[in-house]
Amino acid sequence: MTTLIPEGTLTHPHGVAVNANGDVFVCDTSNKTVRAFITSPPAALTASPAAPTFPVTTEDAGLCGTPAFADGDKAAARFTTLQSVTADTVSTDMVIMDSGSHLVRRMTPGAVTSTFAGNVGVAAVTNLNGLAAEFSSPADSAIDASGNLFIVETGGHTARKVDTGATASTLVGTALTPGHNDATGTSAIFNTPSGIATFNSDAELLIADSANNCVRHVVISS
Repeated sequence: MTTLIPEGTLTHPHGVAVNANGDVFVCDTSNKTVRAFITSPPAALTASPAAPTFPVTTEDAGLCGTPAFADGDKAAARFTTLQSVTADTVSTDMVIMDSGSHLVRRMTPGAVTSTFAGNVGVAAVTNLNGLAAEFSSPADSAIDASGNLFIVETGGHTARKVDTGATASTLVGTALTPGHNDATGTSAIFNTPSGIATFNSDAELLIADSANNCVRHVVISS
C-alpha cells in the first residue's frame, strides 16, 4: 500500500472515483470542491502495475472554503456538503451527491457542473422529474450500464432510481421512516443508508444500511 495523494492536499475527503483514463476525482468535503488529479501518463496506457503519478490537479469544480449552491464552470460552481462522486461510463460525466443541498449534480470532463435532479435546499422525498424531484441528503450513487442512477439518501431512508431522463422513483424503502424491515419495494425499511453498489450485471444492489449496522441485498425487478 502507498499514499497516492499526500497528506495536506485534501481536507476530509469523503468520496473518490476513477474515470476511464485513470484520472482520480475526490470530494474534498471540508473545502467544498471536487478535485481532479490527472494521471501522468494516463493509467490506462501504462504497462506497469506501479501507481500512476499525479503532478498537478486540474479541472477542479467549486471554490475552496465557500459553501453555497451554484451551477457553472469550474470555480464558478458552488457546493454545500459533498458526500460522494461516481464515474458515469455512459456519459463520461462525474455524478456528485451534494448532500447538504439535497441535490444530484453532474460534472462534465471539462468541469462544468449542473444540477441533474433535486430541489436546492429542500429535504423531502418526491418522485418527479429533474429539478421538481426532491431528495433528503443523498449520500451515494451507483450507475448501471444504461446510465440509470441508483441513489441512497440518509435523510430519506430510501434507495431511489433516477433514469437517464432525470425522472426519480423510489426503488426500496419507506420514505422518511427509519427502522429495519426486509420486504418488497416501499414496504422495506432502512435506517440511514449510506452506500450502494450494483452487481450481477446490474440486476442486484448491495446497500450499506449504516444505522442498522448491516448490508442489505436488493434484487431489482425488471
